[in-house]
Amino acid sequence: MKLKKILLVIVSVMFIVGIMSVPASAAESGGEVAEPYAAICDDCGGRTTTTYTTWSAYITDTDANGNDILVKCTHGYKYGQDKRKVSRRIKTVQCQSCPFEYAVTEKRYSYECHGFN
Repeated sequence: MKLKKILLVIVSVMFIVGIMSVPASAAESGGEVAEPYAAICDDCGGRTTTTYTTWSAYITDTDANGNDILVKCTHGYKYGQDKRKVSRRIKTVQCQSCPFEYAVTEKRYSYECHGFN
């Protein structure tokens, strides 16, 4: 019984060592080189690059009339409203093969609690 356990441990260790000794490159066939993913240009079909500015500080979000945007309290309070805060950054997409380029402003939101029970 003891000999059986020892043999089982030895065979298991040999199996694990055998698997770990095979190089990862052995799994690849044909020597193809993987190219990184890039979005395709709508104008010419070339690759595009995307860059971002850093996120701005959160400021109180306002509507078209300049009024603060208030939402029902998101923190579980019965009364009061939360002020919506907004942070922005600019995303720029530029083609590497032609002059195609565009920029869009992205937003993310946070809420400042003004709720109470």
